[in-house]
Amino acid sequence: MAGTSFDFKNYVRAGYFPHIWCPGCGHGIVLSTLLRAIHEMGLDKNNIVMTSGIGCSSRISGYVDFHSLHTIHGRALAFATGVKLSRPELTVLVPMGDGDSLSIGGNHFIHAARRNIDITAIVMNNTYYGRKNGEGDAPQMMEMFRDNTVPAGSAKLEKNPHLIQRGIFVEDVEKKEYCQAYQRLMERAMKGEG
Repeated sequence: MAGTSFDFKNYVRAGYFPHIWCPGCGHGIVLSTLLRAIHEMGLDKNNIVMTSGIGCSSRISGYVDFHSLHTIHGRALAFATGVKLSRPELTVLVPMGDGDSLSIGGNHFIHAARRNIDITAIVMNNTYYGRKNGEGDAPQMMEMFRDNTVPAGSAKLEKNPHLIQRGIFVEDVEKKEYCQAYQRLMERAMKGEG
């Protein structure tokens, strides 16, 4: 893993390629970047679970050679929460489209964040948004975001308030991770401590 050279084939189900994504779609870029990050972090693919809903972005779970759970639209985070509660030692990844995560899945998104569950949500906006809104295709949108975003609190915002802020918007607050707090509660209940 980490320290060895990256080989895409070690992380994918080769029989599912070529993929179904349209030419110019950014989902392939997300998949490639995700797999490189997993490799560089030295994560064991046997300890990764990927849950997804439906839609083009959620097809990522079908291409990776991880444990995967393809669920219903807008409910991937709810299933991911169940996986994490039952097996908190696993790394849980949730690739979602904008509708899957923030439209039909909006409440699950808010509650997953509120609970502070140790899962990684990867939200991909729809590859037609740029074309239909005059922002171009996926590579052009990436260039636009590179040129028009700044870290939260950047001094550049004073000169250009139209820049988009990215990064952490909330101060670091020490908060218990949900699965750990739940496990402690269960242990107390089993001991009859109430």
